[in-house]
Amino acid sequence: MFEVFYSRLISEMNILDAERFCMTVNGEEWSVHIKIGFGILDFGAMKDTFGIPRWTSEFGCHLCKFRGNREGSFHVNWYCEEPLAVPLRDRQSILSDACLSRNGLNGRRTAMHLITPESCPPDALHLISEGLTKDRIRDLVCDSSTMSDMKLHRSDREDLKEALHGIVNYCYSNAFILGLEDLSVMTGSERDALANVLFPVVGAEQLCPKIQASAAIVGYWMVVRAMQMRDVTPDTVDILQRIAGNLKTVLGRISKKMFTLKQHVNILFTEVKELQKDIRMLRMQLSRPHSEIVPEGVQFSYDNVKNEKWVLYAAHPFQNTDLVKHLMEYVPSKRIKHKIYLVIVDFFRKVLKRMCCPPEAIQDYAVRQLGGGKKREISDLPGNILDFLIRFGVAAIGLGAKELENGEIESLRGTSNSFWLRLGPDEIMREAKYNFLMMEKQKWMINTRKAIADALDDLRSYTLQNGELIPPKKISKSNSNYNFYGGQHVHESNSNIEVHTPEMVYEEL
Repeated sequence: MFEVFYSRLISEMNILDAERFCMTVNGEEWSVHIKIGFGILDFGAMKDTFGIPRWTSEFGCHLCKFRGNREGSFHVNWYCEEPLAVPLRDRQSILSDACLSRNGLNGRRTAMHLITPESCPPDALHLISEGLTKDRIRDLVCDSSTMSDMKLHRSDREDLKEALHGIVNYCYSNAFILGLEDLSVMTGSERDALANVLFPVVGAEQLCPKIQASAAIVGYWMVVRAMQMRDVTPDTVDILQRIAGNLKTVLGRISKKMFTLKQHVNILFTEVKELQKDIRMLRMQLSRPHSEIVPEGVQFSYDNVKNEKWVLYAAHPFQNTDLVKHLMEYVPSKRIKHKIYLVIVDFFRKVLKRMCCPPEAIQDYAVRQLGGGKKREISDLPGNILDFLIRFGVAAIGLGAKELENGEIESLRGTSNSFWLRLGPDEIMREAKYNFLMMEKQKWMINTRKAIADALDDLRSYTLQNGELIPPKKISKSNSNYNFYGGQHVHESNSNIEVHTPEMVYEEL
């Protein structure tokens, strides 16, 4: 069911993206590209979706590659002395591990095309309220508790039951303070309400057999309360991290069995500072996807195709075009040279406006996903030309090796092929790098198609002057000019030029 759902979601998002969903703000037209930034899934749904986390696997954490400590056949504790030294997972490592079925991952799932598990922070309901809080209450008051240093004496439990019965409840239907005998039927919010009374009382009265256990209960309660605050400041985060670090130390002295996978994930989210930079809000990107990540060292460059022949032979109104020669002469502006997507758009804009005779004939063409569109008089760019341009764009990025054409890795394993040997020191590393390059090639074939579509869209706004297509004049407004060009909003006045990214403009709106 999950595979079918994600397959349909991928298909529908691709169609929506190719159809160029646009919106107009203050007279400016913006292209909206919708992406999945992060997801909220409980552990069960995450396991069904990605095959991880796995509670009884030594590499079962979806956020890091820490190896759990196996105790018996079915139990793994996740106590880690130095969480800051734990190697965290990222998208590339997850995809490589999934392809090679290692480090707790067993094959690549469909959902990984959209999002990988390290971008799925656990939800507070299942991790805290119905997870760790439930475990701590059980350790304190249940007869089946195996935590002897934390389990309350029977007389103390009876006194707490009587005290809870005497508490006045306010009429908030989702936050009743129920009795200890109701533990098995409590909702998450009711369990939180109980903990906000039970935990501070246990700590204040030092009811646990060992004082460290009482301190741990108070420390856990403080962490949860801090996480529930509406106004969180950097100071709050620093305090929260210190408390979490001390709590981990105290719990480790009580029993390492308390370090379940839930506890381990909670510590990663509260103590590991490096993880904070990866927690981001989901937002729609109101700009062209010029921030795409490419393999390290990859550029849209003449050096990648200088020894190849890429001459387009086409019928009227198109002219024969030597793309390698055009790329040799092309120099991107300083403003965009580090943004590979914008460089590709700019290059094809310059090539396409010289590809037809007469030049304005190119304005009759567009690139569409399904052949539809608002303007029926606009024709689709011929398929053979579009395919040639896409393949050239991918080759100019450095992903045009013939070994990547068919994706048949079996024909390369164990060979002395120079391309294969350059991928890594051993077969495992080569296979991982090969799979990564294949995914990058597929991604940049799609992005190159988008870039050609954007270039053609831009050219339709050009005017013919002296036999050459010229960009439209900027619209004057309050002695200033505004132009959306190459994914950035440019404010040009008499004495200076300021460049605002679409994100900055969106913030201002």
